[in-house]
Amino acid sequence: MDFEKIEAAYNLLLDNCQKLETQLHTHLYDALIEQNACYLGAEGADDFIKENNNKLRQLNLSKEEWRRSFQFILLRLLKVSNYSQITSLHQIALALLFFIYWKV
Repeated sequence: MDFEKIEAAYNLLLDNCQKLETQLHTHLYDALIEQNACYLGAEGADDFIKENNNKLRQLNLSKEEWRRSFQFILLRLLKVSNYSQITSLHQIALALLFFIYWKV
């Protein structure tokens, strides 16, 4: 496991999520979902997002490195100042994601 790759992936994911958060006028949680859709090839991603996703692919992360990168992103979600604006359904989903990521 390469922690430099994990940090690079975290930064790329965070950059994309923050860009999407601004573009879509939403919160980081929904932006993360949109980022994942863009990574998987959904239409509508701008050049910045596509470039960062290409950099993510070039990192060639292992399953564990992906898991760790997403752990850090999910921790970041807990720290966002507008967490109280996230709906209760999203909060439940977030709690389940934490449980899954830490137990797998």
